[in-house]
Amino acid sequence: MSVVIAASLLAQLSCNQLACNRVPVDQIAAQAGVASAVAEAAGGAAAAEVTAISGPGGLRSKELADGTFLGKGAKLVAGQEVWTPKGTLAELVVGQGARLRLNEDTALVVPDVGADIVVARGELVALVDAHGGTPLQLRAGDDL
Repeated sequence: MSVVIAASLLAQLSCNQLACNRVPVDQIAAQAGVASAVAEAAGGAAAAEVTAISGPGGLRSKELADGTFLGKGAKLVAGQEVWTPKGTLAELVVGQGARLRLNEDTALVVPDVGADIVVARGELVALVDAHGGTPLQLRAGDDL
């Protein structure tokens, strides 16, 4: 009986690895191309950087294909809309070093240095140093 179970398990594993769950190469290439383009666009003038991700996914953006995420180290450009899906938390560093910790299902627009941070929905915690630099200002709800 153990031989039959082992053979059945081996057949299932080989099916998953070889043919049953294949994703067409053109879909993989298209998703990788979009993610690469977003990363390259952010390569020059990054307004923020993703410093931490916790949860099953990562940070989402309109520029990304479905199922792709921005992870730790991703550079974000000013004006880019990003959000955390359900179950995902993220931390961004913006401007002069302020850290924004985004709760799940939170959306914001990445600000230019010194500009207001626009929170479209959700919750975040802002950690800032008292250094006398540019003040951090958030806009949400009725402020929009």
